[in-house]
Amino acid sequence: MHQMQSNRASYLSLIVLPVLIAAYYMTMPTTVPLLMPDSSSYLNFDIDRPIGYPAVLAATRFLTGDYSNIRYVQMFTYCAATCLMGILLWRFSQSLIMPLIAQLGILGHPGPINLAQTVISDSLSASVIDRKST
Repeated sequence: MHQMQSNRASYLSLIVLPVLIAAYYMTMPTTVPLLMPDSSSYLNFDIDRPIGYPAVLAATRFLTGDYSNIRYVQMFTYCAATCLMGILLWRFSQSLIMPLIAQLGILGHPGPINLAQTVISDSLSASVIDRKST
């Protein structure tokens, strides 16, 4: 019984930290511009671009009514991936300290946070865990 409660507390702490940090970043005003010089190629489905990211942008606009909401989608994706990484790291290491430090390091780094607030494909690729098969 104690082990199950300990596991729940560990899961909860590894989920709550990214959620709180995401909420903080989503409510703070940003100085990062939404559009970058090459943003139009993503918004207009340029044939030189892969279809994935423009499709995510189009889906965001369709579901939320505005491209500016991509900031929230990308920030959520980034924090959700960090949450998943923390849980997997905890499952492998059985130590809660290492995953929490990793989550703080990842979510505290301003580079990916700034990327998540602009319309460029690096935003989404920085937010998604890519596991390549060998």
